[in-house]
Amino acid sequence: MTDAQLQRCKKYLRSTLLSNNGGVPAGQLLEDYQDLVGEDIPFTQFNFSTLEAFLTSIPDVCQICWSGRVRDLMVVGVADRATEHIQRMVSRQQNGKTRIPPVPPRFE
Repeated sequence: MTDAQLQRCKKYLRSTLLSNNGGVPAGQLLEDYQDLVGEDIPFTQFNFSTLEAFLTSIPDVCQICWSGRVRDLMVVGVADRATEHIQRMVSRQQNGKTRIPPVPPRFE
């Protein structure tokens, strides 16, 4: 693969990741990238045998960490100068989940 193809892939990965505040599980990243670009993440074309190895090799685009009891691979986007304003806007967004207050117990 050429450098231009790698840069294109990195741009799409950053776009996919920055739209999700707090990062995404690797499985969800694969689905989101497919939805956005219309193709799978081409990590094998860049001579990587696993998605984790590819993501680890591009620290300017993402950071990976293990999360939860089942040790899910989480991927967090890293903004560059051109996209830092997007990251700020997404981080200010409220979580879409609304909390329903508990119903107090009834005493008769």
